[in-house]
Amino acid sequence: MHDDPETTLSAGRVRGRWRVDADGTRSAAFLGIPFAEPPVGDLRFAAPVRATAGHGAPDAGVFGKTAQRGDPGITLIPEPSIPGSSTLNVNVFTPDPGAAGLPVLVWIHGGGFFSGSPASPWYDGRRFTRDGVVTVTISYRLGVDGFGAIAGAPSNRGVRDWLAALEWVQENVAAFGGDPARVTIAGQSAGGGAVLTLLGMPAAQHLFHRAWSMSAAPGDVAPERARALTAGIARAAGVTADRDGLASIDEERLLALQKQATAIDPRAVGALLSEGLSLGPEIDGDLLARPTGEALAAGVGADKPLVLGTTDDEFTMALAGAARTAARRS
Repeated sequence: MHDDPETTLSAGRVRGRWRVDADGTRSAAFLGIPFAEPPVGDLRFAAPVRATAGHGAPDAGVFGKTAQRGDPGITLIPEPSIPGSSTLNVNVFTPDPGAAGLPVLVWIHGGGFFSGSPASPWYDGRRFTRDGVVTVTISYRLGVDGFGAIAGAPSNRGVRDWLAALEWVQENVAAFGGDPARVTIAGQSAGGGAVLTLLGMPAAQHLFHRAWSMSAAPGDVAPERARALTAGIARAAGVTADRDGLASIDEERLLALQKQATAIDPRAVGALLSEGLSLGPEIDGDLLARPTGEALAAGVGADKPLVLGTTDDEFTMALAGAARTAARRS
């Protein structure tokens, strides 16, 4: 007989782990719970498909697979990569799965929309559980898989993953002691940009109630810019810039081409700031009908408290070589 915490979700029972801090405070962690089917095969460039019901009490004692394949080393944050296909999952940290009505924090990790890991030890919810908050960290598809403008595939697949994860929270967080009517979304860098994107998105308004955005890297990628990046990658690989063509590229090769296409040149930071990112949430005229700033100015999300902030070292790694580059050019 075991003493591991268990709870019942819409897709069946899950078993987590109790954790005890040095001061004796106990909390529970449920890790790697799928909120959608693995985005592979026919589902690779599809909208997220709700995870099917499980049986028994599947183990939720270790982090799930990550969309990140190998830490690119662009941040100071430790971001583990965990290989495998079931990359659409959530981690839940709760003071007590038997509680009720606790506030909920949903954390969206950063990484420029092409890297980052919800399994980072920096995103452990222990300090929030200490204060009576249920913390949920979510995963989403990255890079071309999540945000590439691919003919024949639904746009903004990574954004659709955020929505699917937030829908999962609404449906299941009460099973961990959380209140689905008290959800705050929060994130840093690309995650902060995700928060603002969701805040300005009419389709997301029922899924959260407060927002906290740190060092936001807004998406709002223009359609032509999104298509140009994907077309350039496809051209370099010798394939068509559509669903079949991109799916035919070996994953390792696609990641290498993506890395080249999204590399930040310290000499071109001004252009990056003026033109924005080339990979991220796209103004597709469907899910995202207009830029986030316009949506917020029009009053979308105006009923939700918003905290904005910045970190001290947002671009430390990206700009580490800028001084040397400037010295060589002077």
